[in-house]
Amino acid sequence: MLISLGAANAGAQPVCPTPTLAMCVDSTYRSSTCFTTHRTYCGSIIDSNWRAQVPALQQRYRLLPDNLGGTIRQVGSMPPREPGSATNVTGYQGTIGGLVAINQILERKGYANLSPAEAAFAAEKAKWSMNGQAVSSCREFVHERFRDYSEFEAKAGKYAGDNRAFFNAAYGQNGIAYRTLLSSTQQKLASIFNGTKVEKNSYFLFTKGPYPAGQQPYPFSHPAVQKAQNVAARTWYAETDDWHQQMSQQLGNYNDDVLDEERGRQQQFEALLAERESVWKSYETVEKLAKKNRAQLDTETAAALRAIDAKLEKALIDAEKNGCLVSQGISRCDWSPRRYHDDVRRVMDARRQPELAACMRLTGNDFSPSSFIRDAQRLGLPDLKQKNYTLNPDLVAEFLGIYGGHVDTLDLPTEPSTGLTRRSGRHEDSGEEGDRSSFAGAIAYGAGWEATWGSAMCEAEVAVDGYARAKIWVFGSETDVGEITGRLGTEDEQIHAEVDVRLFGSDVYSLDERHPAFLDFQVADWNTSHTIEGSAQFVIVFVPVNVSAGLAAKLGIEFRLGGAVVRDCSVDMAGIDLVGTIKPYVDLGVTAAIAIGVQGFRAGLRGVVSIAKVSTPLRGSIGVYLNSAHELFMRMGLRFGIQQNYLDGRISLFAELGPFTAEFTIVRWTGFGGPEVVLFDEHFDVALARL
Repeated sequence: MLISLGAANAGAQPVCPTPTLAMCVDSTYRSSTCFTTHRTYCGSIIDSNWRAQVPALQQRYRLLPDNLGGTIRQVGSMPPREPGSATNVTGYQGTIGGLVAINQILERKGYANLSPAEAAFAAEKAKWSMNGQAVSSCREFVHERFRDYSEFEAKAGKYAGDNRAFFNAAYGQNGIAYRTLLSSTQQKLASIFNGTKVEKNSYFLFTKGPYPAGQQPYPFSHPAVQKAQNVAARTWYAETDDWHQQMSQQLGNYNDDVLDEERGRQQQFEALLAERESVWKSYETVEKLAKKNRAQLDTETAAALRAIDAKLEKALIDAEKNGCLVSQGISRCDWSPRRYHDDVRRVMDARRQPELAACMRLTGNDFSPSSFIRDAQRLGLPDLKQKNYTLNPDLVAEFLGIYGGHVDTLDLPTEPSTGLTRRSGRHEDSGEEGDRSSFAGAIAYGAGWEATWGSAMCEAEVAVDGYARAKIWVFGSETDVGEITGRLGTEDEQIHAEVDVRLFGSDVYSLDERHPAFLDFQVADWNTSHTIEGSAQFVIVFVPVNVSAGLAAKLGIEFRLGGAVVRDCSVDMAGIDLVGTIKPYVDLGVTAAIAIGVQGFRAGLRGVVSIAKVSTPLRGSIGVYLNSAHELFMRMGLRFGIQQNYLDGRISLFAELGPFTAEFTIVRWTGFGGPEVVLFDEHFDVALARL
């Protein structure tokens, strides 16, 4: 008998060894014929391992994503993903948020895997501890001036995104509640909370805002609007350490996720109120000088205000449905761990930011031996009796108070750090925040003014400008978002208006106009958005989950500027007026979706992260005029500020099989920034001859 071995081998089934758990959840293996053979076995070991491993994790009660029921459930919580070597937190020297961010990232990373910029700050900070009470920079001044709070805040970096952990630390040993905080010179700091009356919740901050005369206001009609206009509820609680602790106890039956999520909605409501106020401020700046285009200005402003008011009414309707507008008793909308964290930051930032700004303005961050603060006798001010005011933070504060008071009395625009008269003013800053391996953003911004003239003062030219540019990273992929600039200046007998917007490598908007004699408020409210996609894989317990993320980038500029110019050098005469607002803005937000490839599991995603939301309004006027004595004078009233919120939020992944759910947090940040910060505020009226 003849047997064909080749034929028998050709028809044999592939040998499929018993798979491991890792093989059973591997996407390549699951698409193979061997997986078909061992499907039942894989299902059983996945199920048994899931049931064994999830209960062994730290158990927490979490608010689940809507697609997993949207309810509170006990989940096994994996340790969150922490930033590694891909961070480069740096910059924003002029705002307290920049100092907080760099301090906290050092603590969060345990001073390991630092970027060069982070390592440089760590080395600088180490010197703070070695130089006793001496001060060598504005950042060190603010840190030492509020030392006990500064050190607590820095160490709280490890609680990023966990507001309950921050609250517990604040009320724990070496916390900040029920404790007298000290500076590095053992001076007592004012209590963080002193019984100031605060709103019941943010919805009661609402009031119906103004409209331009003759314009139709938004027709509020829902009863929720009337409920929110409760004057008593705007000063409902006396804010103290006791009050925060009592609210925590009285709302103890509510899950922190629920409380903090409601607080997030209130922050969005507060942002709408701030946006409305900004629109109205811009209108007030320009409306008095608007002439031929006054009707257009009024109409466009009213339309913008109505759109915001419609959003406010909808938010109030939702707030009423959620029980937030009750005027008796305590509602779950009145407090959360996030509100505590927000309120601590609000109070302490409001105390520290003016000191940081004054230091930067008056010293230029120059603490060298030749600086005024190290050699104050050069200034010749009788109240400055010391030579060196950098020996401790109290002396720095004394110098800033005396010298700042002197500078404010000067009728000439002066550079305080050098004492030189100037014909321009400028503020610029930049920084980067986040983790490039997940989400990060870098923003630069600036604004300023300048005045120039030739041999004759009647040839005087003035200009104002502002800009912002941004760059982002999504799962390691870097993209230049774009740049926005706006400028208004005089050129001979014309006004030159310029706006340029470059987005993702392309010039998408340009305004370049010259107007003879008069430009009446060129309006260029412009914005666009663009979404960038990226993806990465994360493992929940042992289950791989693919996350596709987008970073929605929105850039725009509010450009409401106008003015007039007349000039006759035959009689040495010039008349110039420029007035209005230049406000570039950048909004970088994260969106995400997930996919899970293991049969039987359900997956969900909860949370959002804001990378950066920054606007930099420059408002006011600058002009040249002839006084009654036939002298040319320059009049200035410009204010430049920044409103910024960045690195705020948390994104958590959830996987569910049977009765067991696991959570893995891939991004979590504390959030920095807050209300508008004034970066410069210049007012003077001076003869050009003195400049």
